[in-house]
Amino acid sequence: RERIRLEERATLERQKRDRDKKGIAGGKRLSDSEWDKLEQLLRMIRGTRSTVLEAMVFCLDHCDWAIEITECIAESLTILETDWPLKMARLMLVSDILHNTASSRPAAWAYRREFERSLPDIFEHFHICVSREESRLQADKVLPRLENLGGLGALCASVHPGPRGG
Repeated sequence: RERIRLEERATLERQKRDRDKKGIAGGKRLSDSEWDKLEQLLRMIRGTRSTVLEAMVFCLDHCDWAIEITECIAESLTILETDWPLKMARLMLVSDILHNTASSRPAAWAYRREFERSLPDIFEHFHICVSREESRLQADKVLPRLENLGGLGALCASVHPGPRGG
């Protein structure tokens, strides 16, 4: 039920953006072959530098499509069935993209704008997944990795603070 709610929210958000994004930096539409390439990169990404780098280069080379790319990455991060290592690799990609939004690439900053909109939903999903995790050991492994992702971990903690020991 939670997944259906998130998918419906994403669909409504996408429809609203489709109406509003004409003429906005990052608002171009990906071709079918570019969609296929992006989805392949997101499926094949691992926590290695080379796979994250390859996906990040694709994203930065396609800054004019930042809205659609961000939506695709955000949706890939909120699939309940996705294993933690794949989610963490995709989150590393987000961190690297955000780190490079100040680059000289035209419209690279559009990624920051778009991820600022979607990160609260992504971290809400992560919070739900961690709280549902049957293995406390697995959840305890995920939280420090989130915190190590630069400012993303701090944002995650501010959006959904965990229980405090005492």
